[in-house]
Amino acid sequence: MATRIKKGNREDAAVRRAQIIDEAIRQIGQIGSRGFTIQGLASKCGISNAGLLHYFGSKDGVLIALVDEIESREEVIVAPLLAATKASSGNGEDAYVAMVRLLRRIIERYREIPELGRFLIVLQTDAMDPAHPAHAWFLARAEETEDLFGQLLAPWAVDAQEAARMCYALIFGLARRWYDKPESFDLGQTLERAVRAIVPFESD
Repeated sequence: MATRIKKGNREDAAVRRAQIIDEAIRQIGQIGSRGFTIQGLASKCGISNAGLLHYFGSKDGVLIALVDEIESREEVIVAPLLAATKASSGNGEDAYVAMVRLLRRIIERYREIPELGRFLIVLQTDAMDPAHPAHAWFLARAEETEDLFGQLLAPWAVDAQEAARMCYALIFGLARRWYDKPESFDLGQTLERAVRAIVPFESD
């Protein structure tokens, strides 16, 4: 179904841009970034190519705008849990539970918003190619995420960076497997069991 972009005044610009982004997320999640075109997106949104490029400048601009927008949206969801995790300092059980809850919440977003999760998996896979416009973006975010996970896991991990790398790979890998057969297993529970196995809590 096409997403018609209503014409209006400047106050509508942010809404129209968000509508275009949502439609692009759906398209790329279905056909990948290789098959994604400005013409196809513009047609679905009911605007001209020039009208679409007014917002993003180019196809590459659309892709980068998409991942930046998704990052901003997800920060709103994850930020409170991240703050709570950092506030639970030390290596006690409360801090451990907060850390596990944060990682579980991250992967549960793939189940809650399937089209968003599918988009991220497809685009991240496409972006493995160094020539892909989002390659550097995903590489930088992966390193930043692993560093953050390393900080969160440090109180309980023998090797925090190795544990962080494993947890990062788990989130992507489990989500990818879940999309092959949705609802075949519980994403949150499976990740939590894996995290507790990788970094077990041991009380003093």
